[in-house]
Amino acid sequence: MNIEWLDDYKIKVKIVNGEVILSLNKEGLTTLANHLMCLAMEDVGSHIHYEEETCLEEGSNSLIIEKID
Repeated sequence: MNIEWLDDYKIKVKIVNGEVILSLNKEGLTTLANHLMCLAMEDVGSHIHYEEETCLEEGSNSLIIEKID
């Protein structure tokens, strides 16, 4: 899967009181929307990993988005 990242994107994932909070700027929202469109075209079981060490803002929890049937 070829996913792209817009310049200056910001994506932060936090879990607060059992709720997942996604905080994104305009570029982050557009980037995530594009990633979801790409994932929609993939096979069931395909997934995207988002982690603080690679693409999320500091202090973020990891996030995996998986396509199901």
